[in-house]
Amino acid sequence: MDKISIIVPCFDEQKALPILYKELNKVTESNFNDVEFEYIFVNDGSSDKTFDIIKEFAKNDKRVIYIYLFLETLEKKQQCMQA
Repeated sequence: MDKISIIVPCFDEQKALPILYKELNKVTESNFNDVEFEYIFVNDGSSDKTFDIIKEFAKNDKRVIYIYLFLETLEKKQQCMQA
């Protein structure tokens, strides 16, 4: 079985995430019976409830993986790229 990873960058998306997740499920479950999907949500230091929503998705859906980018990590990355 083929596997497709859908990567979703997120920043302060608490209102949009539930809608996106619902639509992703509708599309992937109805049109691709022979493909396994995983959703990778990358939280880019959101200040709202985005990460809580993503964790709730992951708790209830084994296809959901999440990554949290901490501000400190981003600042170090920017410093490295400027050097």
